[in-house]
Order: sequence, then C-alpha cells, then structure tokens
Amino acid sequence: MSMILVNDEACTFEHEGNEFTAGGTIIGYCKDKKYHGRIYIVKDKQTGEMIAATWHGEKIANLDTLTDYQGNFCKMRRISFTLNGIKFIGDYCPDWAECVNIRSTKRYDYPKN
Repeated sequence: MSMILVNDEACTFEHEGNEFTAGGTIIGYCKDKKYHGRIYIVKDKQTGEMIAATWHGEKIANLDTLTDYQGNFCKMRRISFTLNGIKFIGDYCPDWAECVNIRSTKRYDYPKN
C-alpha cells in the first residue's frame, strides 16, 4: 500500500539566468487519515476542458465539479475530482492561481492503493 498517490518531481525552470523550483504536485496519506495534496488546474490541450494536473501539465483526473462563489477578496472556485476511488475537493482563486490545495472528503483507516 502506498502512502503517496502522486509525486511530481523535477519542477525547476530557468528565467533570466536564475533557477526557480516549484513545489510540484503531491498527494499523500496523512496522520489525520485523509489524503492531502497540491495539484494544478489547467486546460486540457485536446479537449479544452479544465482538468486536475501535475505541475508539468500531465492529467491526473477530470474534474467532477467546478463551482464559483464570492470569497472575501476574490472570486473563488471549488473543484472536486476522483482519483483511485477517492473523492477530493479544494478551493482556489482562478483570477491569480492555478495551484490548489486539496483533501479527501473521507477518512481512511489505511492508505488505499
């Protein structure tokens, strides 16, 4: 059984002679018995639909829902998707971010494969 569902590495790029490293994408099993992680929301190059993806733009899953609501400082968007039978949700501000902190909607007594 794996504690990590997705682990995206090699997220370094160069800009004007400086190297920058992003946190990448990771989804893992945590002490609170939920899965937590960070993913990116991007447009699928083939379909034009918004998808859950790695930092490199590789598809993780199709989004089940995409709902907008007004947050305190900007329009917020709630997303949900299913990966390996586990339902995830997360919120982000699409006006300035593509990165979403996510969590599973249920607790699991052990990591799912």
